[in-house]
Amino acid sequence: MDQPKKTSTLPKFRSDCPRFYICDYCNALLIGSSRVGHGNSELAPSRCCGQPMRELVPRQASDASDELVHRPMMTITGGFEHNTVVVHVGADPRHPHPMTSDHYVDWIWLRSFEGGHLKYLNPGQDPEASFALSDEDAFGYCDQPICKMGRGHCMFQCKRGYAAYAHCTKHGLWMFIF
Repeated sequence: MDQPKKTSTLPKFRSDCPRFYICDYCNALLIGSSRVGHGNSELAPSRCCGQPMRELVPRQASDASDELVHRPMMTITGGFEHNTVVVHVGADPRHPHPMTSDHYVDWIWLRSFEGGHLKYLNPGQDPEASFALSDEDAFGYCDQPICKMGRGHCMFQCKRGYAAYAHCTKHGLWMFIF
């Protein structure tokens, strides 16, 4: 019996893994990679406020309970008409990341195949951000045979490869690959 055909393939990333730099004086953020477009060029750390920017090195949250509050979690909603990724910080919905004035997630960055998406957050907000997908990110791939749920019911729950980065003002940069 023949396997159902896959309707698409996993695209290649258009840029290398991101590198994050922050100014310790004014909190300015620089995001880049060592490969831009089709050519190669090194991302040199910039200067801001008269000082070099500091590189933020992401940590991956383990299953330790004190780190679960920093683990970004992703949900893809919709199908062909609704292609949205919601990144929520805190693996346990009962205990989301704090969002107080002295300890909060100030930004979330989603790495997609076509680039990246950045959202800033403020204290008091929920520790989550919604990102709209288009082009290859929205329709370019599915790693499951079509008909797993049926063409009319596909909810794109099989997308893989995204990475979410969340910056905590107290504990630094955290990441999770989906």
